[in-house]
Amino acid sequence: MSASAVDDALDLFGVLMATRLVRVAQRASQKNKAADLPKQAQAGHTLAAAVAVLLAAMDEAGEDAADVGSKATLDVASVMVAIEQVAPRDRLAVAVATVEMLAPADEDDDDGAWREELVKRFGVVRQFLPSLAQVVSFSATGTGQAVLDALRELPALIGRKRVKESEIRTDLVKGSWRRLVTGNPDPPAGVIDRHAYVLCVLEALWKALRYREVYATDSKRWG
Repeated sequence: MSASAVDDALDLFGVLMATRLVRVAQRASQKNKAADLPKQAQAGHTLAAAVAVLLAAMDEAGEDAADVGSKATLDVASVMVAIEQVAPRDRLAVAVATVEMLAPADEDDDDGAWREELVKRFGVVRQFLPSLAQVVSFSATGTGQAVLDALRELPALIGRKRVKESEIRTDLVKGSWRRLVTGNPDPPAGVIDRHAYVLCVLEALWKALRYREVYATDSKRWG
């Protein structure tokens, strides 16, 4: 490819990542969060009411124990009866399940929600990925070499139904990407979500190109 063609291709990749992929994914994530707010609020009110009853019962048990000079004991059955008066058991179970579902995973970062949306847009990148990986001549600094190696390996992985964790560059799979790539419960053990891995590598490439950790050898703007 000529230098101008390489420049155009990488300009297009940058625009595609910024507008059709990352920005769209972020907007979808924000829309989902807004839609979840009423569920979160209702679950929060239910749990707050239950906890208030529990704390009041604990305080009362402590005061009663202090009056007679003994250890505090909590009548669990009585406490549950009191809790069910403000938060019936089925509603309490729904509230707990809602919080567990909407709360981010322990290993997630602030990008987890929009990256999950990004993975859904795999079809946008599938067509141009082979050309990006095989036609453009790239090189890398020491910092960007792992990204470049991962990019070069993608065409061989993208068409397969199953890709094992041992076949990918796990050092690139960090933060919320770890859950999306290796934590999906649907694939069998040891098998990754290849769509998530492709988007993980492309996000890393996008950033590496901007910092010139990966660069095109036949380019004026990206060299």
